[in-house]
Amino acid sequence: MPLNILLIFLLTPSLAINLLDLCQSGIRDDGSNYVHCARKSLSDIPDFSSHRLFNLAFDELILSDNAITHIHANAFHNLRIKRLIMSGNRLKSIDKNSFRELENYLEQLTLEFDSSIVDTIPEAIKTNLANIRSLTLTGLNLRILPTNTFEQMKKLEILSLKSCNLQTIEYNAFHSIEKQLRHLY
Repeated sequence: MPLNILLIFLLTPSLAINLLDLCQSGIRDDGSNYVHCARKSLSDIPDFSSHRLFNLAFDELILSDNAITHIHANAFHNLRIKRLIMSGNRLKSIDKNSFRELENYLEQLTLEFDSSIVDTIPEAIKTNLANIRSLTLTGLNLRILPTNTFEQMKKLEILSLKSCNLQTIEYNAFHSIEKQLRHLY
């Protein structure tokens, strides 16, 4: 084996980002558990599958104030998360199946978008969040909120569309959630 290939092979484990050193995790006084990866200059959602956090349920995953611009289709593979906080990231795109793995678990979602690029609510949000109770979308350049945008979110109680440049809300935009929606911001 050539020396340069051997050196790359030997150095690779030490060059890999150690997720457990990068992020903090713990249990709060109320018994809820969390993984906190905010303000770590992350450009992608960490791969939790190769760490001891693999296939665990957490109450909260915080990825705020990083440089994440895209959520890939399997970003949350084998994770069970109740609250996902991604404010301060200026998202540009979200793959359609990004939240499919979280569909039965996710109750609260906070996302911040790049308003110069994203002008619609991504399909992944409209189709894969059946158990969502609180949804905060910031920075979308929506202009128009179409009819029945949230029709699959039968449990949605809190909706925040702050800084989304809304100019028109179509008739029946909230029709499918009007009975359970308690707060609209």
